[in-house]
Amino acid sequence: MKKRITTGFLGLAIFLGAMLAFFPAGTSQAATDFSKVRVKLTNGTPSSQTITVNGSYTIAQSPGTKVVAGSNTISNAGGTLSITTGGKKYSIGSTITLVNADFNGQKNTIKATGHRGTNSYLGNMEFVANGSKINAYSIVNMEHYIHGVLLHEMDNGWSVEALKAQAVASRSFVCEHMSRGVSLTDTTTHQVYGGYNP
Repeated sequence: MKKRITTGFLGLAIFLGAMLAFFPAGTSQAATDFSKVRVKLTNGTPSSQTITVNGSYTIAQSPGTKVVAGSNTISNAGGTLSITTGGKKYSIGSTITLVNADFNGQKNTIKATGHRGTNSYLGNMEFVANGSKINAYSIVNMEHYIHGVLLHEMDNGWSVEALKAQAVASRSFVCEHMSRGVSLTDTTTHQVYGGYNP
């Protein structure tokens, strides 16, 4: 019983310490939307990326274009991105955002390559031209982001209290960075994020 109480106080102390460190007195957080997290997938920024779509997605920049499930290719030609889906190639522009019809759910995923290899990602996926290369971003709700961090920042054999403390610290970390406009990556530079792999 005493060990449980000590662990609980330790978790609370970590939480309060993280909050004080990340949100000093007088800091206002009201202007930042913390419901969605945008994370750059570090994959060497190739000029062409093949992804696997599972579920229903559309293209934000071309609302009438539906993304066909299965293998799709995003390519960059002179700073203009195109997507090849269902055997047809669509030239879109400097950004392609694949919008998940079930953003907060867990049934639609995009399999893409990030820091931790090829993983499934929930939420939306954004591709941005970077010269002749392509940067890929996972845009996901906060809870799914924390899930994707905990699996890679800690061993699942650790105690539930340790996992809870890490979840609080991870959420505080990402909120503090987002409030400053920092672009997050999926590496140890920020927090290791490996998408959704149940």
